[in-house]
Amino acid sequence: MANLWAEFQALFTQSPTWIGTVVQHIGSDYSNVQLINGGSLIRAKGQSIAIGQRCYVKDGEIIGPAPNILVVDIIV
Repeated sequence: MANLWAEFQALFTQSPTWIGTVVQHIGSDYSNVQLINGGSLIRAKGQSIAIGQRCYVKDGEIIGPAPNILVVDIIV
């Protein structure tokens, strides 16, 4: 029988993947990314995405390009 508590905790251990726009490259290895969920500015490792383009950020690192689509919040 599996440990139910361990399975429950495993649901919450994954860190979120954020979407943002690269606004600046810093030094040789970091970028400032403005998140689309309210405009928070974070520093992420990586410079593989051009300034002005969207990217995915996970665990403080740019992991790849994100589509440049319109984001809409709908309250139900």
